[in-house]
Amino acid sequence: MTKVKSPSARRFARVALICLAALLSVERIRAEAMPAPKRDWRDEIVYVIVIQKWFNGNRANDYMLDRFGAVKNQYEGGLWGGDLDGIIQKLDYLSSLGVTALLLYPVVANDRMPFGKYLPTGYRPRDYFQVDENFGSLETLKRLVDGAHQRHMRVILDLPLGFPGAEHPYLQDPSKKDWFGEMTAYGVRQWDTDNPDVADYLIKISRFWKDESHCDGFRLDSSHLHSMEFWKRYARELKGAAHDKDFFLLAEVPLSPAKIGEFIKATGFDSAYDFSAGIAREVFGKAANVDRISAVLREGKDLYPTPSRLCAQLDEYEDPEFITSAKKPKEARMKMAMTYLLTLNRIPLLYSGDEVAASYREVGGVFTPERQSSPFLEYTRRLVALRKREKVLRSGDLVEAQSRNPIYAYLRAQGDDRILVIFNTSAEARSISFPLGPLRWADCGLIDLLSAQTVKTKADAGQMQIEPFSARVLRVFH
Repeated sequence: MTKVKSPSARRFARVALICLAALLSVERIRAEAMPAPKRDWRDEIVYVIVIQKWFNGNRANDYMLDRFGAVKNQYEGGLWGGDLDGIIQKLDYLSSLGVTALLLYPVVANDRMPFGKYLPTGYRPRDYFQVDENFGSLETLKRLVDGAHQRHMRVILDLPLGFPGAEHPYLQDPSKKDWFGEMTAYGVRQWDTDNPDVADYLIKISRFWKDESHCDGFRLDSSHLHSMEFWKRYARELKGAAHDKDFFLLAEVPLSPAKIGEFIKATGFDSAYDFSAGIAREVFGKAANVDRISAVLREGKDLYPTPSRLCAQLDEYEDPEFITSAKKPKEARMKMAMTYLLTLNRIPLLYSGDEVAASYREVGGVFTPERQSSPFLEYTRRLVALRKREKVLRSGDLVEAQSRNPIYAYLRAQGDDRILVIFNTSAEARSISFPLGPLRWADCGLIDLLSAQTVKTKADAGQMQIEPFSARVLRVFH
């Protein structure tokens, strides 16, 4: 027989449910307002998302696809469906990958019409104070940043402040004629930041996105187009007089390492791209001599104020991806390059597709069943987890141990903690032995950190074999 609850019991149950709902609502608000995690930026593993090809989460905003999709093969680039909702829907995937920060290519409202053979791809701002209609809205961006913060991931926004889009209204404003400088290769003039009004305008834009989105930093595209005096003021005003260490300023300065080092020292930026790290494409992807890695690392040590704060990458937005340009065996070469990227004394930037060793153009191409079940994805996850677990890989010194083609090796060292990273770039297995910094080979044991297997004991003074086109990450004990 069912027992009927009394009216007072029912009222109590209703009140309890209301209180529980209120408590859950408060917890939800607290979670949504969760601030960005506090970490040294050298601890970050950054995942780079080109929004327009990442994932289509809202087909109602496919405006450019609906308008030009039938003839999109005529154009190089375009906003073909990827959007901010798509990133939100894949935040759990990114969290499971283990990355700790996201770098989003530009979200600002872009030109709507073609310019020659190009359609907008983020770098032709029509309205600097709006999210592009193909991506969503400012509210969508806020939800994305909140969702990332809940998962302990930071968010960096790419701000294209070098020049406006062809449809930017100031280009047609007679009162703004002196706002523009030299003509760029994109058919519009760059902003003239020697004009104080222009400098004020670009800083106003940046403050807007910092304050409204609650993002954690900016990537500043084509930073070499403006004077270091402007960027010095920019850094001071965006980071405050005390130079807030938590808000990250990353400069793209496509010049020599000497010029990059000079830029960082003069402006107070946190980081810049170390384009020299792209030598991995030549050494691991195309069989260039390993001494070229030695040369660029020595150069970086001499010219960069803090090499470990610079950012390294295998791929770029415009170049053919590593996996496309690499010689065969492509996947084995990609594994070497990924191991290099995630054990190097730089902040690693993983471009979408790197984690599955894939080049893709179709929207959502990372998420095909074949790619999501690939052994390469699991290998990437293990490398990412290893870098997160081992502090020496993030902040330890880098000491070259061997550079004799086809073997390249370095130690990451911090106090008594040493991790040895070895690459065999040839098609033949090699037997190796060499001093490990101040330690003799014969006095050391080695444990493979990706397989947890001991590969050399201290009692074994003999050589170790490394397989063709492979990398090993080894704990040194003595």
